[in-house]
Amino acid sequence: MMNNEIDPYTPPASDNQALPTPVENYLADDYHPWQRGRTYTVFILGMITAGFLMIFFHPLFAFIALIMGIPTVVVANREIDEFPQAAVHPFIKWGKLCGKLGLIVGGIACFLWLVVLVVAIAASAL
Repeated sequence: MMNNEIDPYTPPASDNQALPTPVENYLADDYHPWQRGRTYTVFILGMITAGFLMIFFHPLFAFIALIMGIPTVVVANREIDEFPQAAVHPFIKWGKLCGKLGLIVGGIACFLWLVVLVVAIAASAL
C-alpha cells in the first residue's frame, strides 16, 4: 500500500471520530475484490456459460451459451472499470474468458445450426 492511500481497516487518528462499520469497510474495500459479490457473479456466469458450451451440438444450448456470455463479459468489464485491481483476480479472469468463449463459440455454433436449418429446408423443398 502506498503512503498516500488510506487503509479502511486502521482506526482513525482522533478519538472523536467514529470507527467505520463493517459495511463501510466492505464498500470501501478496493484491495480485496474477492470479498465483493460481483466477483463471484462473474465466475458463476462464466462457468455456466462454459457448461452450456460442453453441450455444443444442441442448438438450444449453443444459443443459451451465446446469451449467457453477454452479461458475463459486461459484468466483468464493469467490475474491472470500478476496481482495476480486480483484473488480476482469477475469478474475474476465468469468468470473463468463459464469457468470451460463450460469445465466440456459441455464436459460431448458432450460425452453423442456422446454415444446417436453411440447407435442410432448401433440400426438402426440392
